[in-house]
Parts: sequence; structure tokens; C-alpha cells
Amino acid sequence: MKKNLLLTVFIFLLIVVGCTSKKDGNDSAQIPITKNCDALPHFDLTELTQASVVKLSELGINDIKYIPLETDTSNLISGIKKIETDNNSFYIGDWFKISKYALDGKYIKDIGVRGRGPKEYHIIMDFTIDSKNNYLFMLNGSRVNGKIFVYTLNGDFIKSFSSPAYAMNLACMEDRLLYYLPNIDGTLDTSFILASLDGETEKVYPNKFPYNKVNIPRGFLVEFLCYKYGNQLYTKEIYSDTIFAFKNLNFEPAYILNHGEKTLSPEVRGGINSMESHIKVFKNQIHTVTNQFETQSFIYSEFIDKEQLYTFIGFKDRDAYLLIKDKGIINDIDGGPSLYFKMVKDKNTLISWINAYELKDYVRSEDFKNSIPKYPEKKKELEKLANRLDENNNPVLMLVKLKQ
Repeated sequence: MKKNLLLTVFIFLLIVVGCTSKKDGNDSAQIPITKNCDALPHFDLTELTQASVVKLSELGINDIKYIPLETDTSNLISGIKKIETDNNSFYIGDWFKISKYALDGKYIKDIGVRGRGPKEYHIIMDFTIDSKNNYLFMLNGSRVNGKIFVYTLNGDFIKSFSSPAYAMNLACMEDRLLYYLPNIDGTLDTSFILASLDGETEKVYPNKFPYNKVNIPRGFLVEFLCYKYGNQLYTKEIYSDTIFAFKNLNFEPAYILNHGEKTLSPEVRGGINSMESHIKVFKNQIHTVTNQFETQSFIYSEFIDKEQLYTFIGFKDRDAYLLIKDKGIINDIDGGPSLYFKMVKDKNTLISWINAYELKDYVRSEDFKNSIPKYPEKKKELEKLANRLDENNNPVLMLVKLKQ
């Protein structure tokens, strides 16, 4: 199902050095890997061959909290594209609305109004929150005529201003907005624009990966990834194996996830001259990284290789990694469904989510009935929760707790 979702996003988007890995040759879930290359933490994904079955408890996880998002006719969620959090709330967005929920899942309100009026948005390309100043910034509109809508965290409209042409991604850091301009066309002069919270440009970062333009649509699943860990913003572009930390208004290398020749190069992209060649590159030639973040203990990355979804977990405190294929991480805490992590809420809390009907189906399955989790009482609680849900309810958030 996840692969179908990724392919759907793919259809929608269509309109730097390696170190030697060392494997121990056995079936252990943890395989040594060289991580330090020129003093930069380095994870080599070029020779990954051994996928493992991984359990939540093996990652230092000891608890899962399920949060059903309140459902009524006024706040139905068609799907979750992005979640932002502060100390009191979840801000859950898709292409067409952003809804605010309390930490217990109670619906509070929608942010803004969709429409064609001067204070109304049409389509949400991205959004970010500024917990320090209590603002929510929404990137609205098309690639060439986008606008930023500014709201309070209570949903009150403050103002709007034009966003840079071609901006598709938005982050807030150090009392500034950082825009990313995907290099889909190959000829853009700029990759990032740093602006004040009022939209005034302060710094422009040049495009390091130009290529010859070919007049066909050829977007990939994810052109750009960014995440926050602690008070630091991290970024990764599709053309680079390096994860950068945004420090002192500059991008400083933080980690390398080496995909070798499977990293999309400007030369390969510039050579795409037909829909057939675009699909060939997507299916066979590159690792398409679809999600990435870090915790106190590990780097987490999901990527597609030859239409197969993999999850890579590289540990920070030892030369070891985990490679997971297809089914996600086994839930041995309460016997619930296997899962993929989506993001980090704080240093010790990861977030995932599942549709209500999927959770109900799983709890009715033989896999659940036959599971022997570490905490049988939690299994009973999960079964009671699933029985209370309606199949048409909003998704259920899963907060996964790491040991401190």
C-alpha cells in the first residue's frame, strides 16, 4: 500500500565519495559499517545486501501511545502530508487544509479558509510553524505565483506576501524563512532563498547542480528533504548524498549517506529526453530517498531501489546498521501492526500514523491474535481501542517512545 502511495505521488509530480563497508558475514541484524570518513560521520549504502527483521524493542523502544484524531463531518482528513508540532498541539496538513489538534487528539480548528478571496488559500505546497513567535506560515499557490499566508497558531489570519518564484518547500529557523526551489528544470540559478519573517530576501544560495533543460515533465518523488532535530535544521537535496546542517546562515556538512552511483546526478537527469527514459531512471538507476530524520541514537532513511522500499537505520554510537525490506519494523511492544516512522516529535518521541480501517483490520487478523508481545496488557488496550473505532474515522497517530 505504501508503494502505491509513493507511485501516486510520483505521478503527481510529473506535470560524494564512498568509504569501504565491512560486513561480518553472519545473519546478525547489526552489521559493522565504516562511519567516519574525513571526520564526517559516513554511512555506506552502496553494498547493502542483507535485509533484517527488526523489532521495535531492538531500537530501545518501550512504549507506544495511540491517539485517534477526533472525527466529525467538519474535520475529515483525506490523508496526512505533513505534521508540525509544538508543546501543545499537532498541526496536520494535506494539499488542501491544515487542521490543529490537541495532544490528546481533540480537534481544535482548521487554519485559514480555502477559496479564491484575498485572505483565502487555494492549494498548500508546504507549511511550517514558528513556535517562538507563535506563527504558522503557509506556502500557497503555483510555482511561479506563490504566496505566503501568515497566521497565528490559533488560526487568525495576519497577512500575506509573495513567495519566491518556483519555491516548493518552506522551513522556519532563526527568525527567518528558508525556501527551497526544486531543480526540476535544471536551469534555475538559485536553490535556496533566505528571507525575513516579512518576506524580504536576505541571502540567495546558488544552484550547485545545473543541467541542460529538456522540455518534458520529470519530477521525482522527493526533490528535497528537511527535518529538525533539537534546535537544528537539516537538509538534503536529491543530487547529494550529504545531509547539511543549516548553521550561521550557511549549510555545513553533517552526515554522508553514500548511495554511490545510485545518487541522481545532473548528467543523468539532463539526459532524460522522454517519458520512457524518465521512468527507466526512476525504476532502475537511482535510490529515491523518500524520508529522513535522526534521533539521539540513529539516522533513519527510507529509499526506493527498483520499486522496492527499504528502510536504513545507521547507529551513531557504534559501527552498525539495520536494513529493513518491505514490511517495516515489527511491533513487539503490544503486537500491533508493523510500522514505518514518519518523523521525530522530540529527542525521545517518534511519530507514525495509520488509517482507522487498517488498524481495525489488523486487530481482527490472525497475526495480531497469535502475537506474543512484551506487554500483553497493552495488546488488550489496543484491541479495545480498535473496537471503538469506526472504519471511516480519521487516522490514528502513534507516538513511539525511545528509552531515555
